[in-house]
Amino acid sequence: MHQSEFEKDVETIVELDKAVARIREARSELEKKAISEAHRIGSTMYRRIVEEARRFLEGWALEEVRRHQQQLEERRATLSKRVEEMKRRAEARLEEAARLIVRETTGIEV
Repeated sequence: MHQSEFEKDVETIVELDKAVARIREARSELEKKAISEAHRIGSTMYRRIVEEARRFLEGWALEEVRRHQQQLEERRATLSKRVEEMKRRAEARLEEAARLIVRETTGIEV
């Protein structure tokens, strides 16, 4: 029994519809996988970026702390020098005052 051309065309259309449905389903699955992979990659990249930023900020913070410590040490050294200079001047003034007192009270030049 021969099928009519119309029946053959209908079968072909049915087969084509099934093929199109399979292609759409496969495409949908691929899109889901692609989206999932994109999320995974994006999440991984995000974690890497955050980790890199954290390391950068830690390094920057440590460098800032070192820089401030160095500045404090330099200021401390400068202040120590100033204190020593002030002590020397005060001692020299005390010696001069003591000489003046001795000279004024005893008349002896020391």
